[in-house]
Amino acid sequence: MAGTARILAICGSTRKNSSNLKLLRKIAAVSEESFSFSFFEDIDKLPHFNPEAKSIFEVPAGYEKYPASLKKKKLRSLIP
Repeated sequence: MAGTARILAICGSTRKNSSNLKLLRKIAAVSEESFSFSFFEDIDKLPHFNPEAKSIFEVPAGYEKYPASLKKKKLRSLIP
């Protein structure tokens, strides 16, 4: 897949069988010749998406590994 653009797909739904996630996966499948998709599947660990979180200001365990994982995959994030 040399020369393909890399895309980090993030589905805003935490449901495992979400229609939005199905749509993202379908887009990835039909455009695999032009794009290389990686899926961020830990959105439920971010406090903004987890109603059980104690505080939205609490940094979730493992979050510090997130920027390093993007760098390893040569992806960029809008999240600092």
